[in-house]
Amino acid sequence: MVNPDASHAETQKPPKKEVKQRQRASTSCTECRKRKQKCNQAKERPCNNCSRRYPPVPCVYEIFKKATKFKEAVIELEVPELKKEDIETGRSKTLALATLHEENEPRGNAPFYGTRHPSLPLPTRTSSSVSWHQGYQELSKDPKPLDSGPILVHAAHVWDISPAFRIGRYFAYPELVRQQYEYSDIPSGGVAIEPLVSLPVEPSRRNAELFHFFIQRLAPFMCSTDGNDAPATFLDQWLRFMTQSPIAINIALLTASYFQATSRQIQVENSIDAMTAKGRLINLINTHIVTSSKGVNEEAIAAVMSLAYNELVYSDEKSTLAHMRGLREMVRTRGGIHNITFPLLRKLLLRTDFQVALTFERPLFLHTDEFSHPLQPLTTYPLHLDCPFLLSPHRFVDNLHIHNIAPETAQILDDARWLTTSILHLSTTQYGPDPSSPEHQKFLATAQWIYSRLSSPSPPLTSSPSNPFQAAIHQTLLTTTLTLLTSLLSRQPLSQSLTPALLMTIWQNMWIVPLPVWKRSPGLFFFVLLIVNPGARERVEGRFLKGMLAATAITIGTSRMDGKGGGDGWEVLRGIVGSVLGVQRWLGGGGGGVGEMRAEEVRSEDI
Repeated sequence: MVNPDASHAETQKPPKKEVKQRQRASTSCTECRKRKQKCNQAKERPCNNCSRRYPPVPCVYEIFKKATKFKEAVIELEVPELKKEDIETGRSKTLALATLHEENEPRGNAPFYGTRHPSLPLPTRTSSSVSWHQGYQELSKDPKPLDSGPILVHAAHVWDISPAFRIGRYFAYPELVRQQYEYSDIPSGGVAIEPLVSLPVEPSRRNAELFHFFIQRLAPFMCSTDGNDAPATFLDQWLRFMTQSPIAINIALLTASYFQATSRQIQVENSIDAMTAKGRLINLINTHIVTSSKGVNEEAIAAVMSLAYNELVYSDEKSTLAHMRGLREMVRTRGGIHNITFPLLRKLLLRTDFQVALTFERPLFLHTDEFSHPLQPLTTYPLHLDCPFLLSPHRFVDNLHIHNIAPETAQILDDARWLTTSILHLSTTQYGPDPSSPEHQKFLATAQWIYSRLSSPSPPLTSSPSNPFQAAIHQTLLTTTLTLLTSLLSRQPLSQSLTPALLMTIWQNMWIVPLPVWKRSPGLFFFVLLIVNPGARERVEGRFLKGMLAATAITIGTSRMDGKGGGDGWEVLRGIVGSVLGVQRWLGGGGGGVGEMRAEEVRSEDI
C-alpha cells in the first residue's frame, strides 16, 4: 500500500536550485567524442583514429568561444580580388579551391564496373587549363576553348593541388628548374578521400593526395603537349579504363608518386611512396596471373606497360627492359597485339614500345614485324602534323602559312626530309647498306654538301611580327638537323653524335619557344625530340624530353582532319615511327650496333 503522507511530503519538497555550469571546450574531434575514444588532437590533419576508419568519416574539431564581458564586434576584412594575371604567372600565394561534384543517383545493387563514378575535381587554373575537364564531361566531342573572362574560384570541400606547381619553361640548371616547375603539398583528409570510396582502391589520405595530383596535374599532359585542351575522347576512354579496374587504378598512384619523388630530387628507389606503389602494383599483377582462370587480362598488360614507361622516364635501362620483356611474354600469351580488344591500349603499347626502342637504340619488343615492309608515302593528312621523318610529297616551303616559319627554316626541313627519304630508299635497294655502292656514295656527297651549307656562317634570322619566336625555332631545327647529318655522315648512333654543346644549344633555344607555340606544329617539335632523346637519356634534361616525347606522340595520334577525309593522326604517327626506326636500323649497319637484332629477340612468338 502506498503511504499517502510520503507522497504528499514529496510534492511539498522545495525545488532544487539550478546550478549553471560553464561549458568546457572540447579538444577531441566529433567522431572520437561520439565513440568515446581518446583523440590525439591532430588539428591540422585527421586524427589517428579517423585516419584508420573505414568507410572514412570527416574529422572535425568544434571550438567553443569563451564568454567575454565585452560586446561582440564584427570586423570586416577586405579580401583582395584574385586577378587573372596573378594566377597565370603563379604570383598568387592563395590556394585555389576545387569543386567536388558528387553523384546524386545511388548505385544500388548494380556492379561497380557498370556504374558511373562521381565526377573528378575541377582544376581551377586559367580558362584554357580548365577546358580539358569540361570537355571530359562531354563524352562525344573534344573541348573547345573557353571565352576569356574573369577567373572563378570555386569554394568546395577539396583543396586544389598547390597553384605553386607551374608548367612553364624548362632550364638547364636545377635551381632554375625548381623555380619554374615545382609544387607544394596538398592539405587533405576527411572529405578529401570521399571520391576514393567508390573507386577500387584503398581510400587512404595518401592515396587521395596521389590520385587528385594525377587527375589534376599529370593526366592532361598524357595527351597534350602543353596540358591544355586535351582530347576529351582520349581522357574519357583512358581515365574510365583506369578507374574501373583495381589493377589499372594503381597506375595513377604509381605515376604521381614517381613524379613527386623526382620533383623533390629523391631517387625513386629511395622514395617510400614510389616503392610502395610499385610493390603494390606488382603484387596485384602477380596475384592476378596466378589466380585468374581466363589468362592475362588487359588491365594487367596496361599496368606492366605503365611500369615500363615510368621506369623509362625516372629510372634506369635495366628495369625498363626487364618490364618490357615481361610485357612481351604477357602479350604473347594473349596471341599477339591484334588480340587486345581495347583499341586505345594497342596504340599506347605502340607508343611505349617505340619510345623504348628509340631511347635505348634497340629493336622493338612487341612490333618486330609491323614495320618490316617498305613504307608508302602519305599524301592526305593534317598538314600541321607534318614532320621531316614523314614520307610525303608535300614541301615545307609551300606551306609556310601553316607552320608560320621562315623560308630558310622550311628549306632546312625539306633537306631533312630528303635525307630521310634517301636513307629509306637505300635500305630497300639491291645495294643495301654497302657503303661502296654508287648510290651510297652519291648520297654521302649530297649530305656532305648540305652539312657544309648549313654549318657555314650566315646572318642571324629576324623574327616576323606574326611570330616573334621564328628565330628560336629556326636555330632549334638547324642544330637538330646538323646533329642528324653528323650521325649520317659518320654512320654512328644519334646518342654518340649529340655532344653536350649541341644538346645545350638545342635545349636553350627550344625552351625560348612556349609549349603552346610548339603545339601548333607538333610534327616539328616531335622531330626535335626524336633526334635529341637518345643522347639525353642519361641526363637530367632527358626526363623532360621523354615526357614531352610521349605527350607529343599522343597529340599527333589524336589529331583528325575535321571531317575533310583522308588520313588521321595515327596514320601520321605510324609513318613517322616507321621512318625513324628505318633510319635507326641504317645507322646500326655501320658497326654501331643500333638496330642489330639478336636471335633470341626476334623469335616469331615475340610478336
